[in-house]
Amino acid sequence: MRGGALLALATAGFGLALCACGVRRPAGEPPRHLVVVTVAGWRADHTTILGYGRDTTWFESTDPDRTGDRGLAFDDLAAQGVVFANAFAAAGRTDVALASMHVGRPPEARGADLAAIHDDEQPLAEILGAADFLVAGFVARPRGHLGAGWGRGFAHLEQTASDAEAVAAAASWVEGQDFTRSTCVWLHLEGPSFPFEPHSALRDGQPIDFARAFVDPEYTGDVDGSEASRASGEELASADRRHVIGLYDAELAESQARCATFLAHLRGHAETRGAWEDIAVIVTGSSGLLLFEEGDARRGATDRLDQGAPLPEPSRVALRRVPLLLRHPRSLTGRRIFEARADHADLVPTVAEWLGIAREEQASARSWLRIVR
Repeated sequence: MRGGALLALATAGFGLALCACGVRRPAGEPPRHLVVVTVAGWRADHTTILGYGRDTTWFESTDPDRTGDRGLAFDDLAAQGVVFANAFAAAGRTDVALASMHVGRPPEARGADLAAIHDDEQPLAEILGAADFLVAGFVARPRGHLGAGWGRGFAHLEQTASDAEAVAAAASWVEGQDFTRSTCVWLHLEGPSFPFEPHSALRDGQPIDFARAFVDPEYTGDVDGSEASRASGEELASADRRHVIGLYDAELAESQARCATFLAHLRGHAETRGAWEDIAVIVTGSSGLLLFEEGDARRGATDRLDQGAPLPEPSRVALRRVPLLLRHPRSLTGRRIFEARADHADLVPTVAEWLGIAREEQASARSWLRIVR
């Protein structure tokens, strides 16, 4: 583990008796603005701060901000906030997981068309809009579209064909805001996805060739996670699986660099408006990804829960266990990793409590802030 980006680790399983009436608020000064970053295909067990052996979410840097606790890589943000080691997406499919997260209900409680926002559901954007927040969303969905009902509550909702375009659009929109009105920005990245084709990207202002970051230069096979390379149904050789995992890690690191790029744009502009310290940041994976786990080692394995035979438990965990970070030093003090389970369906009650927005609570809802306290 590395010095400047690391946490003084302490796990906590205690709770705090809370007032049963009124709007609950965390200790300290509540945030005025919110940024939510979701990344599809991001597995918790491939996250550096949670013990993975590769620097997928941490990187060497000469940035002087690192010394002032202002780094923007995921592990830097973790050193400024709190991390949940056992956060779980609502589903293995990205569209279903995102819809469940935004309406605060698990899929089994939502009925048909799980990728849509239903008329009887109040999504997070609508809740924030009713509280006079300016809400914008930027979603990289190159293989599909958001389902019905997603526009409700958004002042601006834009879908792009790539992560790079989503980051650029979000950064451009942010730079046009003066932050006099409470603002929420949701940025969703496709992240690691089949076929794995990592590119070059800027990291700490320097170009990084992610395609070469974690793979064996001597590898001569044809496996890259594409449909063609998975079509035979044959079990992968160990060298092939190592190569696929190396490409996955490279795409994960690339998506983390894009997250940091967006946050750098946001911070640079928000600081000129005196708003950076008023911004709460939530970063999480929206779902995991199968990497030819035990029981799914055939080339034909997919990242879908609804295809073929039921998945063994390790694969289900790989699809749904994701990292989750909350950062806002004015209201979340200390640096901690929590072992308690946190479910994505509890995003809505968490945000409402954090921002001090009154809403009718569901009996099954549990704000992540209660775990923190």
